[in-house]
Amino acid sequence: LVPIIQGLIKYAIGLQFETVADKWSDADMAIGETYANAIIPVFLKYDKIAAETVKRNMVQDSGVSFGELVPDGPQTVADAYLRVANDFGVGCQYIGKKLEVDACLNYVPSTATSTAARTNSSQLMMIGGGLICLISSLIL
Repeated sequence: LVPIIQGLIKYAIGLQFETVADKWSDADMAIGETYANAIIPVFLKYDKIAAETVKRNMVQDSGVSFGELVPDGPQTVADAYLRVANDFGVGCQYIGKKLEVDACLNYVPSTATSTAARTNSSQLMMIGGGLICLISSLIL
């Protein structure tokens, strides 16, 4: 799960000043969308707003028409993870930070988790492992 979130943020940073019309970034757009499409269903299970934030910023068929990619900025993409961090049991410090983005910048500690997280944590770990294998095979 952590590598998927890190990859998503990496491509959000790289694409933040691009537009859909910038053809040289097609490969980066495709990889960024792959990370997004891998994590959106997982986020959706725990937090609809987090999933929608990732989709709006990283998936190009979500209403962006030849405009700026990552319209809310890469920090917003990283902050989407914060909405589900407690559910996943993986703190923002494991996501890391770069010059442009700090995964813990807007973190507010909470002990609350969703019912779905309490009852389905083993399913999440299995899904996360499968997604890592899938993305690794696509990149290599």
